[in-house]
Amino acid sequence: MKRSQQPQAMLQQALTLYQQQQYQAALPLLQQLSQQLPEQPLVWHVQALTLRKLGQLTAAAQSFTRALKIAPKHHEILNNYGNLLRQQQQYGQAQQQFRLALQAQPNFFEARYNLGLTALAQQQLDDALAAFLTVLKQQPQHTQARLAAAEAYRLQGRVQQALELLQQSFHAQSVAFLRQRALAFFALDEVDLAYADMRAALALQPRQLALHETFSDMRWLQQDSDWLGSYHEQLAAHNDWHDLRLALTHRLIKAEQFELAEQALQPLLQLDSVPASVWLLQGHLKRMQGQLSRAEDYLQQALSLQPEHQEALYEMFVTQLGQQNYSECLQLSQKLVALAPGHQGWWAMRATALKASGDWQGYQRLYDFARFVRPFALTTAVDGGLSDFNQRLLTKLEPLHTQKQHPLQQSLRSGTQTDGQLFLNQDEDIQALKQQISAAVTQYIAELPDDPEHPFLKRKSGRFKYTGAWSVRLNCSGFHRNHYHSEGWISGCFYVSIPKAVNHEGHGWIKFGQAQLDPTYMDEPDYIVKPQAGVVVLFPSMMWHGTVPFADDEYRVTVAFDLVPEE
Repeated sequence: MKRSQQPQAMLQQALTLYQQQQYQAALPLLQQLSQQLPEQPLVWHVQALTLRKLGQLTAAAQSFTRALKIAPKHHEILNNYGNLLRQQQQYGQAQQQFRLALQAQPNFFEARYNLGLTALAQQQLDDALAAFLTVLKQQPQHTQARLAAAEAYRLQGRVQQALELLQQSFHAQSVAFLRQRALAFFALDEVDLAYADMRAALALQPRQLALHETFSDMRWLQQDSDWLGSYHEQLAAHNDWHDLRLALTHRLIKAEQFELAEQALQPLLQLDSVPASVWLLQGHLKRMQGQLSRAEDYLQQALSLQPEHQEALYEMFVTQLGQQNYSECLQLSQKLVALAPGHQGWWAMRATALKASGDWQGYQRLYDFARFVRPFALTTAVDGGLSDFNQRLLTKLEPLHTQKQHPLQQSLRSGTQTDGQLFLNQDEDIQALKQQISAAVTQYIAELPDDPEHPFLKRKSGRFKYTGAWSVRLNCSGFHRNHYHSEGWISGCFYVSIPKAVNHEGHGWIKFGQAQLDPTYMDEPDYIVKPQAGVVVLFPSMMWHGTVPFADDEYRVTVAFDLVPEE
């Protein structure tokens, strides 16, 4: 009798430790119990949850699988396993688990909410909304479902409906509610109301970095001279909030205010134990000042603490490039692509290293401009002809350009960019454009060669999804700094309205292959395309690209986008 009770007592102890968030203490008990009670699904379930909390995701998945082998229709195990898969961005498999949980328990609203979150992560907004609104019918006080539904409405461009849903909230003073409502107000150009909500949210959680970032982004777009005021206010009262100081330094660097950034960073360099992130920023600032030798010293400090810190390796790459140490650049770029082969920016660095070192064969294999940069004229299935369509599209896009300057972290200068994912807007002309672009993308992909050894071509798939879409309006002298799209696979630009200046000396043309790593390195473009209204230009996201400034009083209006192979 004593033996049979001992595992049950041990299980109760493990459950208590898990509930008290003492995961390290709970795990050995659970591992012992999995040997003593191998057919008990609760043991494997709690062990899976514990492993997930400890960040051991592979082992957690194995424990979930064992639990479901014993209890294949246990709705809570299915739901929690789905959450693990969603965390790992295995969205298709996650959705399967949530649906199985709902088959086992149709009124299990948490599984339906999680199914909605998975759809939202994939920008399947209609499916996400259906899930969240069903949850709210079952549980009107489910705050997270209400907030998520409001976000889905806002991303669709249905901002008024998002606000109406938020006004029904039972938790109108929560930080999440205030931030979501502020974003909705801001999308409606109700700037004062948006600011009021952000200030209220920061009063509740003054140290939450995401709130400071959202508020400073809003104020930057409105050309508010005190756009970093929330950071300064809190640091004046809490000088030991080092995470906030580090975030402030990042913001100043993005705004290219390097002297102020260095002043902000100085207190962190006096800490007894300086973290790698601080050495990295100091190295970056010294590089931007042209002090490459000193930058290298600081970056070595960062890499001594974290040898595989990718941003530190990138900074070291640029520093070595500025010193013309091209063999070192080749080694660093190879290390970066080995650490993160899906990161398009690291392949851009690889291309830069190959070009700088004179390996033209390797460079041209990676950046096959003639084959990879393709213009497509969208001339069919558009009511009234392409010219009329572009004019209608222009009237739909112009009201979406509500901001006063470019987003802080984007490449454009002297212009504005629309907020959110444009292709989620349900306007019929925007959706017609998406359909036409998708047809061009399908043709582009079909005509790409097969090459499993090439980082761009090996991802070739006829199924794809958009991860971002936006409109850019460049003013006179506007341009895009040379850049790449780090999270995409294929990128593109559709030209809606083109100034007459494009007919003179390359003004406003799109250029490819010109690395720009200010102030360390700038080379020449290798390929250039003249923009034409009604044409979409497609190219690999890993390819350096930018635009030549133009002198014209007319706007240059485009729709740009990124896409990736669908899972």
